[in-house]
Amino acid sequence: MSLLGVGDLTIRYGDDVAVDGLSFSIETGEAVGLVGESGAGKSQAALALLGLLPTSADVTGSIRLDGAELVGAPEATLRSVRGRRIGIVFQDPSLALNPYLSVGRQLVLILESHGLADGPAARERAVDALARVGLPDPARNFSSYPHELSGGMRQRVTIAAALLGEPELLVADEPTTALDVTVQAEILALLDTVRDDMALLLITHDLGIVAGHCERMLVMDSGCLVESGPTSGLFRAPASARTRTMLDAAPTLDGDAPSAGEGEILLSTDGLGVSYRAERRRLAAVREASISLRAGETLAIVGESGSGKTSLARAVLGLVPASAGKVVLAGTTLEADLGRRKLGIRRELSLVFQDPVGSLSPAMTVREIVAEPLLIHERALDRAGRAAKAEALLDRVGIDASLFARFPHELSGGQAQRVAIARALVLEPSVLVCDEAVASLDGGVRRRILDLLESFQASTGLSILFIAHDLAVVRSIAHRVAVMYLGRVVEQGRTADVFGRPAHPYTRALLDAVPLPDPLAPGGVATLSGEVPSPLDPPAGCAFRPRCAWAEPGVCEAAVPALEPVAGEATGHRVACVRAGDIAAELLR
Repeated sequence: MSLLGVGDLTIRYGDDVAVDGLSFSIETGEAVGLVGESGAGKSQAALALLGLLPTSADVTGSIRLDGAELVGAPEATLRSVRGRRIGIVFQDPSLALNPYLSVGRQLVLILESHGLADGPAARERAVDALARVGLPDPARNFSSYPHELSGGMRQRVTIAAALLGEPELLVADEPTTALDVTVQAEILALLDTVRDDMALLLITHDLGIVAGHCERMLVMDSGCLVESGPTSGLFRAPASARTRTMLDAAPTLDGDAPSAGEGEILLSTDGLGVSYRAERRRLAAVREASISLRAGETLAIVGESGSGKTSLARAVLGLVPASAGKVVLAGTTLEADLGRRKLGIRRELSLVFQDPVGSLSPAMTVREIVAEPLLIHERALDRAGRAAKAEALLDRVGIDASLFARFPHELSGGQAQRVAIARALVLEPSVLVCDEAVASLDGGVRRRILDLLESFQASTGLSILFIAHDLAVVRSIAHRVAVMYLGRVVEQGRTADVFGRPAHPYTRALLDAVPLPDPLAPGGVATLSGEVPSPLDPPAGCAFRPRCAWAEPGVCEAAVPALEPVAGEATGHRVACVRAGDIAAELLR
């Protein structure tokens, strides 16, 4: 008998079918990946396992846990299963944790509700659980609140909570989507080590994650199971068109990066700094950043959360004032404050946000959203003229005319991001800033959005400043790349050079952590330890020193390393590491 048996599971909301006749099983100790794009029904199926669907859902079929039927079971039975026999790790740890309770108190409540422990014994067991998942200083962080922890630390807490009851099955629903690639590698490695004999159902749209962590995979499309089997077999010879499409859209670190252009420098920063006031002290989010973007090229800014990527982009746009240095566009030094920039300058720089739906006004139609910038920048156009220009651009980005009168909440994530791109391009800017613009999108949708950006760039000469933490995506779209760590640029150059011959140990760690869609070479190796230091109290000398295996006492803390040309290369490849030569020599042996 299988540990979990799902038979003909169907979930309906009125006339809409979210899951249609889903059947699969999971054996004790097995790791199974459930993959598919948004809307495939993955999360609906996961919620059904724990009886967490809303009352409006009509659920039929069978879900048997070790032979016991869960569909239609009393709430008391389901409560005894949740957390005790089936643990779940949700996608966003910020939403999964109660912001009003310390993390320790939340773990203790789980133990008390299942009658597993109380009093001092519950506290001791909770602290042990936090230690087991690698949370730094678990006794102290037992009393911390979720907002006091980083994203990776919060996700470790949710994993500890899911494991407290020693469940037989662990359901992980997109557990790393909101995390940096290095933290993602740590969390996935953690799941592999702590689950012991538990079965794992790993729900994701990232085939690289499945390749490295699941023996078997299930592929869903439009609520239906379209293919299942051993992971290696499905990757090698997919039978379903949906599986083939997902594999084709999966970004990798292989292949040729876009060739760097030789156009004139359009946008540059010189010694740019961005500071904020925090805890009565000065927090330097960006330090002495000098980058350049040529006409018609894409420059990617990469790094972990807190590296300063978004602060740099917002200073370029004038959304936050620079505390030092300058921003130059087409030979003109820009005012630090957007409000002081001339209208003609403002329209030259445009922004696409990460959250496609959240960045659009919920009270405006698609047509109105795209036409709105024209009210300010092209006042000579009448309402019909604005609508015509908006509709022409919407058609160009692939939005059907039937969607023009819809509101953002009526769009899919990919459709909403196309609308956001149309709004950003309606003024025909020379520079488009994409701040994690595809981070929340599934593989196929993400690839289509990237193709759209490349198409606009080829036809208009658009320059793109692409902020991202996904290096596989960066490899596919960027001509050049700048790597940031704790506010400083530590490596920059042509994408082919930085990815092919990374000279900084931080860049190497980022590349090692990228999960690859290949069961024979899955990547996703966690080579970094520890948390990113606080920008309020950065380490002396090289900020990466506390996490670097190559750090040399007495040398790396002596001074901040300057960006210098990589030895033997004359392509603009530069690195800020005093041991770059030693590292290169060691890796060539």
